[in-house]
Amino acid sequence: MINVISAISVVGMAIGTAALTIILSIYNGFDSLVRDMMGNLEPDILITPSKGKVFVPEGECYDWIYAQESVASMCTVLQEQVFISYDGHQGVAIAKGMDAIAQEESPIRENIRDGKFEFRHGDIPEGVVGVGLAYKMGINPRFLAPIQLYYPSRTRKLSPSSPSSSIEYINIWPSGLFSINSEIDNSYILLDIDKMRELLEYSGEEVSAVEIRMKDGCEARELKRVIDGISERLGEDFTVSDRFRQNESLYKMMKYEKASIYLILI
Repeated sequence: MINVISAISVVGMAIGTAALTIILSIYNGFDSLVRDMMGNLEPDILITPSKGKVFVPEGECYDWIYAQESVASMCTVLQEQVFISYDGHQGVAIAKGMDAIAQEESPIRENIRDGKFEFRHGDIPEGVVGVGLAYKMGINPRFLAPIQLYYPSRTRKLSPSSPSSSIEYINIWPSGLFSINSEIDNSYILLDIDKMRELLEYSGEEVSAVEIRMKDGCEARELKRVIDGISERLGEDFTVSDRFRQNESLYKMMKYEKASIYLILI
């Protein structure tokens, strides 16, 4: 009888251990998948102004970043929430203007689901759109209709008699659709940074962020060294974020969920 009870206990423990191992393995796989998807749009290091929306990246710090062997690329972006219109449909989107380096190095190239990753065709300005946003707006890269992006003018006051005169707008044509995750797919439209500056009425080298991608295999210690070096050189006027800090709430939630699953199963 004792042997039977012992055998049942051993089997029960084995099943519980197996269940815990399987569930945690699945969750770890999901965790890695989420991190990989976020990495397709978000850089290893992000530099943003602590106050205000834009800045001009210049000075010794950026020369220092270029000189670091562990840095693969550094690029600039200009991002803002805009109103968009397409073939009778209206909505709100996050427009992200990308410089030539960002366009060339972007991992989103590998996530194009329809059309091409292209920001200009001859003299025609183009952009790529998240599949969720494209579905809501009826955007198709095979159609000839342009996407109109609108933003309140920074230089002209609102006129009650002619509200449209205080709105700036540009046209871009959809070249392709990308898919990363539902949050990004439903919100983002990517275009050339100079076209974005035209919409926001910036005439200089203003950007909303500098994005830095590290070389493959870069260790956490080296990443921290570069972040600390940037923070020391830029001071309190700028925020320097790794991927965790860029998505702090998401990663904390995943960490707590993982701990909860473990506590429930043990």
